[in-house]
Amino acid sequence: MKRALRKTKSIRIYIYALILALMLVFSMIIIFNNISSTRLLKDRIYHNTRDSVSRYANLLDNELSRLDSWMFSVSFNDSDLTVLRTADFDTTRWHTAVYRLQQSFTTALATNSVSALFCYIPNEDYYLISTSGISNTTAKSLLMENLSSGAAYDAWTTADYAGSHYILHAVKIQGISIGAIVRLSDFLNVGGSTRLMLLRDDGLLIGQGTDPEQLKPVENDQEPGYKIEDVSSEKSFIVYVPLQHSNQSLAQIIPYNEISTESRSFSSIIIIIAVALLLTVVLLFLFLEASVIRPLSEMTRGINDLRSGNLDAYVQSRNFPAEFTEVSQAFNDTVSEIRDLKIDIYERRLQTQNLELQFVKQQITPHFMINCLNTAYQLTDSGHADLAREMLSDLSSHLRYTLSSGQTVRLSDEIDFVCNYLKISDIRYPGALSAKISCPAAIQDAMVVPLMLLNFVENTIKHEVRMGHLLKIFIDIREENDRLLVSIRDTGSGFTEEALNYLRGLDPETWSDSTHIGISNVVIRLKHIFPDAAFRFYNYDEDGGAVIEINMPYERIAS
Repeated sequence: MKRALRKTKSIRIYIYALILALMLVFSMIIIFNNISSTRLLKDRIYHNTRDSVSRYANLLDNELSRLDSWMFSVSFNDSDLTVLRTADFDTTRWHTAVYRLQQSFTTALATNSVSALFCYIPNEDYYLISTSGISNTTAKSLLMENLSSGAAYDAWTTADYAGSHYILHAVKIQGISIGAIVRLSDFLNVGGSTRLMLLRDDGLLIGQGTDPEQLKPVENDQEPGYKIEDVSSEKSFIVYVPLQHSNQSLAQIIPYNEISTESRSFSSIIIIIAVALLLTVVLLFLFLEASVIRPLSEMTRGINDLRSGNLDAYVQSRNFPAEFTEVSQAFNDTVSEIRDLKIDIYERRLQTQNLELQFVKQQITPHFMINCLNTAYQLTDSGHADLAREMLSDLSSHLRYTLSSGQTVRLSDEIDFVCNYLKISDIRYPGALSAKISCPAAIQDAMVVPLMLLNFVENTIKHEVRMGHLLKIFIDIREENDRLLVSIRDTGSGFTEEALNYLRGLDPETWSDSTHIGISNVVIRLKHIFPDAAFRFYNYDEDGGAVIEINMPYERIAS
């Protein structure tokens, strides 16, 4: 009975009951709040947006007014324009005036937010156009359509070409038209996230690089207004302000779903609701602090201690709810078992690794030494005592390095060792071997394991050297992103498919095979010192050529 009663008091029951109560309270609050604030919200958004759009409209009207003033100033005061009206077409004087007017237009482009400035002389059907950001072809096409219809002379009007939107205006004085073209995207670009569009009298809504949207026609209101319609299949709140220098209105589009997420702190009722929510949060916090947060914090502390390697981690479970008490006790028991198991496993692995390292160290095959001694004997017998002495000296250095090296050596020592081995091999196989080692001096203090390069080179020479055929060996070592990248390649017959499958599946933790001892030893020893070292085995091409790549940490050995 006690056990059953204890379960009925589970923390989950309290949490479920509290969540249900909060859902009911919050639902009532949201419903009441929406009903009381929707009207005020829309009105506030309208007035705030109207003020913002009006400011932008004034800025844009000032820009259009400034361009209109420039056009009238050029039409009445520019001497070159007077020459174009009076001089004969295609004369030197006429071309000089055109050139100076072109320069004037180019200067004006740099000081005005405009895409093109133009001058049209109907008698000669001549267009003088200076552009910035659009092509002459685009500008001329816009002019031919809008000047011929007369729409551009009334006020700033919109025009489309090749999927882009523009506004343009022209003044006509004594038969010559002077005007400007502005890309609509530049005209409406006011910065920030404000989405501005032009709303024409016919209800066409034109934006920055968007397809026109057809809305209901705008009423001829003297005051700014708004409407709620679908824009791009999305219900939107459209606030518009007529422009003084254009037949269009400047509009700002606000998705209706943004309005519904606005803050709703409008009245004293909201204050009462906020107080009720605050009290609810406080009660919830106190409850969760005692029943959930404190137990979870204690357990998190214990887990973090364990993760950092502290096997004495312990979770205090006094006054915890039943579930947390059981979990805490299980955690403490598990930590105790892990501590005991880890000590046992560590001791066993240490013994195993020491045995493996000793085993690997002793796996220097005697055939090389025997072959070298035989070769030295043959050299002595054939009258080449100097070569025999050189070989025995190199062999002595070879054995000294092999037997006296620790678990790690300098890369420079390993390279010298390989070069020594290659000298011995060159005496044994004259003219059959060529080697090239590339390694910057700056990284030759890197830490590597002994015989890391030699085992691969020795394996290549053992299986691939044939008298009368030149075997080439390439060793390339470089450093990249604090990693040492080693590549060993030969021009032999390459790995067999069976060897590749074996080497690619080699697991240093479980290796006990006697196949490919040399290469396997390198993998095992390097993995013991650098657990994140990686190997790659493949053939250079279809004709062969074994390639071994090693990717290991770049760590220097101190001087």
